[in-house]
Amino acid sequence: MDMVSDEIWGQAMLLLSCLGLGCWLMFCYDFLRVSRLLFKKKDWLVSLEDLLYWIYVSLSAFALLYRQNDGVLRGYVVCGIFMGMAVYDRLISRNVLALLQKGIGWVRMRYDKGRYRRKKAHKKNGGADEEQDEKVPGEEAGQVGEPAGSHRGHAGGAQSGRGD
Repeated sequence: MDMVSDEIWGQAMLLLSCLGLGCWLMFCYDFLRVSRLLFKKKDWLVSLEDLLYWIYVSLSAFALLYRQNDGVLRGYVVCGIFMGMAVYDRLISRNVLALLQKGIGWVRMRYDKGRYRRKKAHKKNGGADEEQDEKVPGEEAGQVGEPAGSHRGHAGGAQSGRGD
């Protein structure tokens, strides 16, 4: 009689381990999700991350089966892992990701606002003139100074408002 209850207890523990593994795997995938929200990545890199993630999932499931069930694959083990993933995704992940998205949006807004202020201050302090000087390197461009043949006392139409 004790053998049957030990067997059932072992299978129940295996199911709980599968649910826990599913939650852990979704937690790991959330790291990929968050990194994709924070950093723009090329499509091939996203595909590589997904491939490595699913290799990790396979190895983790195999290790769990090997340790707790002598490597015997059972249908409820696979269902248990996917149920753990679904439970984590529905109860925890969606709320955490929603908070992270709000937080990331807030950080980006602050960053953009600070960048706008720095750009505005740079222009106010003469930074725009320095940028223009780099683009037009002085008198070699032929645009700096008075036109050839003009005199200082001449108030021509090209320099209206000079008041000489």
